[in-house]
Amino acid sequence: LYEKWCQRFLVLTTKDGYIQCELGAHIHPDGWTDMGGFLGRNGRFGEFENTGAGARVTASRPQLAAEEAAALTDEKVLGWQP
Repeated sequence: LYEKWCQRFLVLTTKDGYIQCELGAHIHPDGWTDMGGFLGRNGRFGEFENTGAGARVTASRPQLAAEEAAALTDEKVLGWQP
């Protein structure tokens, strides 16, 4: 299920990224919103090459450059290769 849904979902210490993920229609067009007292606009979020009904490129959904996405491997983020 993990491999089908999303090739790489990365949660970095204070940065989240969705890379080459299938995003369903339930994903809000504005993307990152306020959550539990944390303001979405204060977070460091990025997306890259997502597909599906919920995938959009807008000002409120920052996109990673190809070089940034390529540097964020599972091994670099997790410290091991799953």
